Amino acid sequence: MPRILGLALLLLCAGSHAQQQRYDLPREMHCSAKPYCGQSGRACNTVEKTYTGAAAGSAKHSIVQACVDANRPDRCNCIQQCRQVARCSKF
Repeated sequence: MPRILGLALLLLCAGSHAQQQRYDLPREMHCSAKPYCGQSGRACNTVEKTYTGAAAGSAKHSIVQACVDANRPDRCNCIQQCRQVARCSKF
């Protein structure tokens, strides 16, 4: 019985250690926001950025804010599109 408990404890510890290593890896997110302007002679600014580590956790919010900032002053309804067109994907 002590051997079984010892083996179970060993397997449990090994599993949690492997799981912890998976979460310790740096995260990386690639994000972009590409609003569109249909007015002749005007264009929205596209933004694209890669976020790593802790910044990857708020990547979507950050790319939306970067889009808003890049499209000021807004002459073509670009800023209103930033949240809808923002896309992030894991690397």
